[in-house]
Amino acid sequence: VPVRNAARAFASSHVRVNHRIPGTETDLQYELLRESESTVTLIVNRLPESGHLRINLKSGGRTLDSRIMNGEQSIQFEHLGPGRYILEFSGRIRHSFAIQILA
Repeated sequence: VPVRNAARAFASSHVRVNHRIPGTETDLQYELLRESESTVTLIVNRLPESGHLRINLKSGGRTLDSRIMNGEQSIQFEHLGPGRYILEFSGRIRHSFAIQILA
């Protein structure tokens, strides 16, 4: 599901996706906002009662960015071009999943 929705980010200026964390009743919500013809901003919205949470953005086996969410409503990863990205969560919630952004 995230791959299909992410691909539509370039057909639409704003895509909102709910991703169910397996084995829980928790939905992670993220958004893709078109910045330009070739880049998007990925916004990860705060999870209910998630507490301190580290979010790593990875691509090609490398960590591109690592942020700590501790009470913020959302965090942003800007200027992402086409490619496959992994969002990795650690802390109270341990989970990762892939997002594919298409040109």
